[in-house]
Amino acid sequence: SLCKLELRQSGVQPKDVEPLVETMMRRKNFVTLSFEQNQLADEGAQILAEGIRFCPTMHYINLTGNDIGVEGIRVLSEAILHCESLKHLTIGRNPLGSGLNYVADAIRQHPSLENLFVPYAQVEMPELRYLADAITPASRLQHIDLAGNGLGPAADSLAEAIERSTCLASLELRNNNLGAAEMKNLAKAVQTSRRFTLLGLQQNLIGDEGAGYLASAIGDQNSALEIVNASDNGISAVGTKCLAEAIPKSKRIQVFYLSNNNVGVEGACHFETAIKESNTLREIHMRECNVGDKGLTHLSEGLRFSQSVRYADFAGNNITCLGARSLSAALVENTRSSMQRFSLAGNKISCKGMEEIAKVVKTSKTLQHIDLASNLGGSRGAKAMAEAMRLSQTLSRVALGGNPFNHDSQQELLSAKRADLT
Repeated sequence: SLCKLELRQSGVQPKDVEPLVETMMRRKNFVTLSFEQNQLADEGAQILAEGIRFCPTMHYINLTGNDIGVEGIRVLSEAILHCESLKHLTIGRNPLGSGLNYVADAIRQHPSLENLFVPYAQVEMPELRYLADAITPASRLQHIDLAGNGLGPAADSLAEAIERSTCLASLELRNNNLGAAEMKNLAKAVQTSRRFTLLGLQQNLIGDEGAGYLASAIGDQNSALEIVNASDNGISAVGTKCLAEAIPKSKRIQVFYLSNNNVGVEGACHFETAIKESNTLREIHMRECNVGDKGLTHLSEGLRFSQSVRYADFAGNNITCLGARSLSAALVENTRSSMQRFSLAGNKISCKGMEEIAKVVKTSKTLQHIDLASNLGGSRGAKAMAEAMRLSQTLSRVALGGNPFNHDSQQELLSAKRADLT
């Protein structure tokens, strides 16, 4: 039978590896190797590599957070060439530096690798360019995570790799110092690819100009993009307008993240149209976007007509009972709504607002989960929510922790058996 060796956060040190390697060499049938967040260092990695050489059936390797450096990754990269079935390699949160070049050389020679995760590995532009160059038309790589590295202008090489690749479907590039210029080249590559479905861009610096380039990729009729994360990118209402106009044109977009951008009321007004007109959009993430009650009123107007949106996150937007009323009224009126989950956590919703939310809880045939944690609900709000939860036929959980409920209100909510007060 095939074997798994999983020792996550187990304090494994180099001296502990030799007995494990002896077992690997004897059995030769391991398919999974998970050693994340241990203390292997280069010495342990070199010992472990000996065991990997004897396991051609190895399918999955995860060595995240083991203080493995250049020499350790060199030996490991040589060893994985013996794993003919290897599909997944995760080596992030190690100080790989120039050692990434050895991984790139292995990719050139390895016929089966599909997933490569190298986040926060202290690699910079030269190594990332070398890796991108290794993604040839023959490569089977489908998913790559390069988050938290010094990508910057090396994104140009990744854009070329997207155009070359016959398999690449997703890139996670969060926190990589990407600006508008880098976004321009990436967007052009994604725009022409019929395979590329996920682009993670959160915590970069693309701004409104970059949002315009991204919008061109989303709205292109040939684009296969389904999931886009543009959170925390310095995008204002101007960039939001471009994105909102592009989303209804897309035949594929399903999940869109715009959290931690200064969307404001004006941007929310633009996004209303995207929600209203898109037939594919399923998730909207607009946490901490400074939309307020007026902005949520616009977004709710879009949801009044949407049949596709299943999840909406409007947490941390200074929303009061006025915004809650707008959202509730829209969802109650939309009898064809597909909404299953929404979040208004971290706002300023008082008892009146919770009474409004209770109305949609009572009537919805699709709602399963609501997050109202860290608001201003009191006893009246608790009573209304408890009654609504008892009447709901679909709701499984309502997050209400962090609200100033007294003991009696907490007991009433808990009696409804669907409230989470943690």
